[in-house]
Amino acid sequence: MNRKILKFIFSYLQVHLFAGIFNALMLIYLVLTDPYFYNLDFKANGFTEKYEYFLLMTFTIPLILTIFFCAYQIIKSNLKSDKIILTITSILGIVTFIYFDKFLKKALFFFGNVLLSISIITMIYIVLFLLAFKLEKKFTNTSI
Repeated sequence: MNRKILKFIFSYLQVHLFAGIFNALMLIYLVLTDPYFYNLDFKANGFTEKYEYFLLMTFTIPLILTIFFCAYQIIKSNLKSDKIILTITSILGIVTFIYFDKFLKKALFFFGNVLLSISIITMIYIVLFLLAFKLEKKFTNTSI
């Protein structure tokens, strides 16, 4: 496969998984530190007070960290073509994280215990992120 196509695929996966990892880590933090979020059932009592905090922790902070990660990847890159690929995959990865990650995580909630499900999802995302990172290094550096 072409090096640029592989760079595109692996960079996209890294961005999406990076955002997903921090989203899941923040969700774990919420579940552990705030009794309101323990079952993620969003009871009417307290929802209006907790909703902004929930969005901050599970959307805004992961999004900001992902933007920093993308900026670092783009700045770190030496080739102009790689910078263009990284810019496109950054935008695509962030957009798909915003719109599709919640559906993916809901599909992976297979245990009755919320904390266990989120922990397993986080571990899966971390393994996939590391795999995408290593495979990108392997395939894009040797096939030049």
